[in-house]
Amino acid sequence: MKAFLISMFLVLSAVLCAADDYFDWYRVMTDSATPATYWVMSSSDKGVISKKLNLMVPVSELREAAFEYEILVNPYDPKRKVHVPFKNHPWADLLLKVNGHEVFRGPAGPHILVGTHAFPFPVEYLKEGENLLELCWAPLKPEEKGSRSYGYIYVACDLTEELQDVKGPQTRLAKAPESLRMRLLIK
Repeated sequence: MKAFLISMFLVLSAVLCAADDYFDWYRVMTDSATPATYWVMSSSDKGVISKKLNLMVPVSELREAAFEYEILVNPYDPKRKVHVPFKNHPWADLLLKVNGHEVFRGPAGPHILVGTHAFPFPVEYLKEGENLLELCWAPLKPEEKGSRSYGYIYVACDLTEELQDVKGPQTRLAKAPESLRMRLLIK
């Protein structure tokens, strides 16, 4: 009987572990994620890049969440006048928020290079309906001034037909804020 109970426990444990893998990530986005992209940038702690996304699922049904964004161009250092392709550069910290909750504040270098980046956060930060994602530089602390700096962070956005002739990334974003490649991942 003891051996039977142990074997049943092991089978049940295996089934529950497999059930956890059953849930897939779902990407909540309004952009079309086409290959034709451009970018919008942030170059100071006041240059917040934000995107609103509608979540049509009750938060109580979610198991996990993550803030995902795509960087199209390596960051630019205006002091050295170069794009920086390495992680260990003396940038100010990166700040990510979801609905006003801080998701990440830390070294920007690894997270502002070309590519897709995702940061998990507590599901409780989300709400049914409109959710606000924000990406920007964290303000420099007094002791960091002079040793750390802001550069240009280039977040990818879709370049639709009507946006191709619009000059300037901020003007382009004002005309189509939903085109930013900032997304929610939910499970």
